[in-house]
Amino acid sequence: MPVPAAFNDMSAEAGLRDHVGWVWYQTSVIIQDRDMGQKLALRFGSVNYFAKVFFNSKEVGSHIGGHLPFEFDVSQIALFGRENKITVAVNNTLSWATIPQGDFNYMKDTSRNISGRNISRVPEGAFKNIGNFDFFNYAGILRSVYLLKLPQSHIVDVRILAEHMGSFSYDVILSQNRSDEDVFVRMYDPDGTLVYSARGLEQKGAISNVRPWWPRGMGRPDLYTLEVILHCYSVNI
Repeated sequence: MPVPAAFNDMSAEAGLRDHVGWVWYQTSVIIQDRDMGQKLALRFGSVNYFAKVFFNSKEVGSHIGGHLPFEFDVSQIALFGRENKITVAVNNTLSWATIPQGDFNYMKDTSRNISGRNISRVPEGAFKNIGNFDFFNYAGILRSVYLLKLPQSHIVDVRILAEHMGSFSYDVILSQNRSDEDVFVRMYDPDGTLVYSARGLEQKGAISNVRPWWPRGMGRPDLYTLEVILHCYSVNI
């Protein structure tokens, strides 16, 4: 089964296309000895709908929903210079508690009398998953999977809240809090001109004569670029 791809869109065969429930993926990767000491994160761009992830047969986490990426730290269980096994269990069942929602249409028993015995053609509890939406429920590992190699000090997340009049605030989350770490932030306008610079994990600022972003078809989408630099070990990471 190729990855990334929707497993239920790989064939017109009904058993695969209409499958509801668990599907298992498994592959392996060799991590080089030179990567010892780095943080290793297994990152998924999208898995629809519910995913359980195992690394070297140990469950490292689970995720619900196919709309956002997610990752798990596997540094402590990685094997260096040897084969590492990655296993993912995916369940595409939709219900009233999922996004999008789905419903269950339980199938009627159609028993037949064969040689004096009632033989059911439908297993007990069998159902069809009916989606309450107008698109196909593409399921499986839908985006690329990466094994990320990161330095112990790195940027975990950047959060920015921007207002339409040009004011904004940001904060940067780091993997460690070291005395020799420093963060530099720069913002560039749609033309590439530097319009803001600051130092520190969190700040508030404002841009004069800001050009708001407009939806497609309502003018040019003026987008600003935020650059965040982590300075540590006397180098930019």
